Amino acid sequence: MEQEIKLLKRVEEIHQTFKKSNDTIGQEFNIFSFLRKENDEVGVHSKFIAYLLDTTETHECGTIFLDLFLKTFKIENYDSTGSRSFVEHYIGAISANNSQGGAIDILLMNKTRQVIKIENKIDAGEQHKQLLRYHNYDLKGPLLFLTKTGKNSQDHDELKNMGIKYQTCSYNKEVIAWLELCLLENTPFYVSQIIHHYKNLILKITNQNSNSKMNNDIAESVISSESNFEAYKKIVGADAKIRAMIMKKFILPKLHRIGKQNNLSIKYDENEFCHTQPRYMMFWYSNKELKNKNICIGFQFDNSNARGLYFGFYQNGDKFDSENLANIDPQIRQNFQEKFGASDQGPDWLCYSFENSLGYYDWSNLDTLHKMAFGSFEDDLTILIGQLLLMLQTND
Repeated sequence: MEQEIKLLKRVEEIHQTFKKSNDTIGQEFNIFSFLRKENDEVGVHSKFIAYLLDTTETHECGTIFLDLFLKTFKIENYDSTGSRSFVEHYIGAISANNSQGGAIDILLMNKTRQVIKIENKIDAGEQHKQLLRYHNYDLKGPLLFLTKTGKNSQDHDELKNMGIKYQTCSYNKEVIAWLELCLLENTPFYVSQIIHHYKNLILKITNQNSNSKMNNDIAESVISSESNFEAYKKIVGADAKIRAMIMKKFILPKLHRIGKQNNLSIKYDENEFCHTQPRYMMFWYSNKELKNKNICIGFQFDNSNARGLYFGFYQNGDKFDSENLANIDPQIRQNFQEKFGASDQGPDWLCYSFENSLGYYDWSNLDTLHKMAFGSFEDDLTILIGQLLLMLQTND
C-alpha cells in the first residue's frame, strides 16, 4: 500500500505543477466552460459552428469562415455566396420506416439551394437510420458525420450496402485545423477572441490541451520502475469499486437532498446504483401532485454502465399501465417540447429527452463523475427539476 500512496502523491505533484502553469497563462479560463456549456451539443457546438458558417451573420466576415471550412473538409463545387446556416432544421415527421424526417443538426443552403448536411455528435447517441433520413432529404448535398474522433456511423454497413456515401470528420482534426485557419484571418477582435476560446474548448474535450502533456509525465512516472507499475495496476484494478463508492458516498446523498429541497420522494435500486458494473439504472422523483397526474420525473440510462442519460415525465412507477398515458394532460408534453426541443415518447414515457447540454450524459466517464462528486451537479439537477415542476404548475 505504501507504494500506491507514493505514486498517487507523485501524480498529485505533477497535476499541481501543470495547474499552476495554466493559472499563470490563463488557459484554465474558458467562457464556454464558465457558462457550463462544454458539452452542449445544440446550444453551443452546433450553434457556434453554424454562426461562423453563415455568411450573413453578425461576425461581418462574409464567406471567409465558410470558404476555409470547405477547403478544410474538402468539399467542392459549393457556391458560398449568400450561404445561410440553420440549426436543428426540421425536415418533417419521422416516417414509420425511419427513412424520412427528423431535424438536421446543421444545414447549409446557398442561393441556388445547394445544401450541406452536418450530423453533429459530441456525447449523445446516434438515432437509428438518422443519416439515411438526412441523405434522403437531399440526395445530392454532401452529408458530414461530425464526431470527436471521426468515427463511423453505427449504421455504416447498412448505408454502405445501400450505396449511400457520407463523410466522417472529427473535432480533434478537421475542426481544430479549420479554427486555426480562421484565427489567421484579419477578423474583428471580438470574433477572433471567441474563436480562440472555442478552439481551446475543443482541445479540452478532445484531450489535446496541456492535460495531454501532463498525462505523458504521469505515464513516465508509472513506467519508471516495476514497483510503480505494480502500484498502478492495483489502482486501476480498484476503478470499478471507486466508481461504486462515489455513487454511494457522493451521488446518492445529493439526489436525496435535491428531492428534499423540492418536496419530492425518490425511488431507485441501491444495489444497482452501487454495483461495480451497473446495468440499466433508473431513478425517479414523485409527490402528491405528480401522482395525481399519474406521472413522475424520471431519469434513466440508455446503455449499461450508466451511459446515455435521458429524462422526462415517466408513468407513475407504482401504477404501470400504458393506457394511462392517454389520460395525461397533453399540454405537459407540449411544454416539455418547447423547453427541451424535440422529444420522444415511449411505452412508459409521456415525453423524454437525452441530456446533451449539462455534461451528464455518460456517468461512466471519469470527468463526468468528478463534476458530479465535486462540481455543480447538485445545482444543475436542482434547476432542471425545478424547470420540470414548473411545467406542471402552468397546467393547473
